[in-house]
Amino acid sequence: MWSSPTQDIGQPDRSIFHLAKELVIELDMWSMCTDSTLEFLSREIYEDGAFPLVRSVKFVFDDFDADEDILAFLPSAQANAKAFVQRIHRMAPRASEVEMVTDVYSYNFQAYLSDLLAQLYHLATRVRHISGGSDIVHTHQMSLVCNLVHLSYEVGDGGGEVFVHLAQQSASTLQSLSMDSSHYEDIIGLIRNGNGDYVQYPQLLLLEHLVDSDTQPENLPVFSGAIPFPRLKSLSFRSRYPFGDDVSFRGNAATLQKLSLTLDHSIWGILHRHRVFTQASHPMLRYVDIYLDEEDEPGHSTNDWADLLRLSLSIGPCAPMRRIDYFKSEDTKWIHMLPTLGTHQNIQILELHK
Repeated sequence: MWSSPTQDIGQPDRSIFHLAKELVIELDMWSMCTDSTLEFLSREIYEDGAFPLVRSVKFVFDDFDADEDILAFLPSAQANAKAFVQRIHRMAPRASEVEMVTDVYSYNFQAYLSDLLAQLYHLATRVRHISGGSDIVHTHQMSLVCNLVHLSYEVGDGGGEVFVHLAQQSASTLQSLSMDSSHYEDIIGLIRNGNGDYVQYPQLLLLEHLVDSDTQPENLPVFSGAIPFPRLKSLSFRSRYPFGDDVSFRGNAATLQKLSLTLDHSIWGILHRHRVFTQASHPMLRYVDIYLDEEDEPGHSTNDWADLLRLSLSIGPCAPMRRIDYFKSEDTKWIHMLPTLGTHQNIQILELHK
C-alpha cells in the first residue's frame, strides 16, 4: 500500500511483490497533476510484471490538498492519464478488478477524473466506484468502457447517470450490478435507454438496488413488454420497490433463488395484481427476506399490518430459508403478529425493530 508517492516510504522489499494479491494506492490531485506519481511508479523496482498475482487494484483519490496553483498542471495531467494507467497495467498485468474511492469536490478536476476513470475501467471486467464527494463523471468519456462483468457503485446526487450508461454498454456481458444512489432515475434508466428503447441484460444473475424515492404509487413507472432480467438468481430491493408493475420478475421464474424485498400495502397491491406471489410463480426460491416498515405508511391498523405480514409470507412458501424484518411504530404492536409468524416453520430469522 502506498500512502502517497510523494512521501518517503523507504525502499520496498521487491522479494515480496510476487505474493501480493491486491494493490491499494492512495492518490492526491497534486501528486497526479505534477507527474510525481508517474515518476514514482517508473522507478526500476516497479518493473513490468512486478506484481504477477495481483487481480485487484484499489485507488483512493482526493483533492483535499489542491489549490488554484495546481490548475496550471491540469493539461499535462490529462495527457499523462493514459500513461499512468498503462504503467499500472504493466506492473500488474493480470489485474482485472478496479475499485475507485473518490473524494473530489472541485469541478475543475471533473474532466481529468473522468478521463482517468475511463482509462482504468476500459481495462477492467469488475468495477466498484464509491464517491464521497460531489464528483460527476462525464458520460461521453466512458464510451469505450464495455464488456464489464461486475459493476457496483455508490454515489450522491447526480452521479449515477454515467454508471447506468456503463451498465447499458455492458448489457450483454454484465453478471452482477449493485446500485446505491440518491437518484431515482437511475433504476428507470437501467431498463429504458435515452432513445426510449428497452435494454435487456441476458447474463445478469445478481441485481441489488438501494435508491430512496418518495414517488407516489400511482406515479411509479411501468414497462409493458420489457423483460430486462431473464436469468436473475438474486434480486434485492433494500428500499421500496420502484416500479408500477412486475418488470423485475418477468422471465426469471425458473432461475430466481434469492429475494430481498421491502413491502408496504401499495407495493403489495401492485405485485399482487401482477400475480408475482402466486404459489407456483417462482418455484426455485430458496431464500426470502421481507422488510415491512410501518413508518412509511402511517394510519394503518394493527390488523392491516397483520394481514400484510400474512400475505407476504406467501412469497416463496417452500423456501427453506426465510427472514422477516419488521419495523414498527408502536412497542407492542408486533405481539399481534406472533400467531401469524408461528404457522411458518421455515422462518429462521425474525428481527423486530422499535
